[in-house]
Amino acid sequence: MKIFHLPSWYPNHDVIYSGIFIKDIIEAYAAIYTDDFISVSNFYELQFEINLRKPIRSTFKLLKYAGLADTKEIKRSDNFIEFHSKILVGKQALFGLRIDSQLANAGKHIELLLKRNIKPDIIHAHVCYPAGVIAKKLSEKYNIPYIISEHSGTELLRDAFEKYLLKDQIIDAFNNAKKISAVSTSHLIELGKLNINNIY
Repeated sequence: MKIFHLPSWYPNHDVIYSGIFIKDIIEAYAAIYTDDFISVSNFYELQFEINLRKPIRSTFKLLKYAGLADTKEIKRSDNFIEFHSKILVGKQALFGLRIDSQLANAGKHIELLLKRNIKPDIIHAHVCYPAGVIAKKLSEKYNIPYIISEHSGTELLRDAFEKYLLKDQIIDAFNNAKKISAVSTSHLIELGKLNINNIY
């Protein structure tokens, strides 16, 4: 099986333990199931956030961003590869929604796989926002089914509903996934209160 992972959190240069449990799970799977091919789209390793209220720091970030290659690959093992593409993010009015940049980069990573005649059998989104929302869009474009492993609590989801006005997209991503896994029975019950179906 060929699995394309979309982690909403993943270790990066700013926060080295962010989503470390997701990386541990992926690495363990790759080590056990050596006949499977595992790829990861890391949204965060080359993400540069620009703040116009901090012009000096932002200028250094822009210079570093300009000097980097668009995409890099890290081969973790014979059957496990990570893709990193640079992203410039900031205020929505200037740079657009962050999720659009993340979607564009994940699409680049799938295209790189397709050029090698490696089409993922499934997209595994870790947390619905942003990965699940992105997975649904990729699924529609490339005709690849997706699943969601939901780790975040309903309070974080409601924050995404209100802060980013993405409630419809998030619920839609949940309800179009082939399967959703919750981390506990109580978590499953809480997600059910948001009218999310197909959870186990």
